[in-house]
Amino acid sequence: MHHPDAKPDAKSDGKADGMGMMGQGGMMRSDMMQMMRNMMTMMSAESGMMTSHVEGRIAELKSQLKITDAQMPQWNRFADAMRAAGKSMGDMHQQMMAARTGKPLPERLALQEKAITAHLAALKTLEEALQPLYASFSDEQKKIADGIMIGPMGMM
Repeated sequence: MHHPDAKPDAKSDGKADGMGMMGQGGMMRSDMMQMMRNMMTMMSAESGMMTSHVEGRIAELKSQLKITDAQMPQWNRFADAMRAAGKSMGDMHQQMMAARTGKPLPERLALQEKAITAHLAALKTLEEALQPLYASFSDEQKKIADGIMIGPMGMM
């Protein structure tokens, strides 16, 4: 029913298989919450709240994953990578917002390319920091970690 001319199937109420967004193949509540958190992160980047958001997410992940004292060296490396990713992406977001109007298209495209390159570098750094941490996880921690979203700024 995304198209204005679409008509609901006579056998249903217009929702896919009568299950709606929360049904099979749809977004789960936690995914919706994560998307909202991602949007808030993007908005907070412009207002300078990125650092506090990153620190809050680091604390949340540490608690969720039940990081042990033995895992702290690996955790600290990962947390530092998250901080760096958040700073890099926050800085890039501010540049993109400043350039969104009044700049010639070639400059805006070059800035988008720079943002993608920075994003890729941040993801590689996160991945490198995650590998030894993940290897140290118990099966329970791996199960928790496998359900965590790491988004564009490395902290979702």
